[in-house]
Amino acid sequence: MMLIDITKNVYELVKDNPKLKRDLIEMGFEPLANEKMLHTVGRMVSPKKGAKQIGISVETLVRKLEDLGYEVKGHE
Repeated sequence: MMLIDITKNVYELVKDNPKLKRDLIEMGFEPLANEKMLHTVGRMVSPKKGAKQIGISVETLVRKLEDLGYEVKGHE
């Protein structure tokens, strides 16, 4: 099980984890599919902030990540 801190920036979380990148894109974080967006916006946005921007609640994000086998921190 991989631990994810959803308060860290997306770029740091996905740079060494292509599965997490694919999972986030499938959840609605489509801009991550564009390498330029990942390297710019991804460095400024956390999954927690990004969820609000794409219209899903933090609770939904956490539940989906946990359903995919991740251990999630930073949502307390």
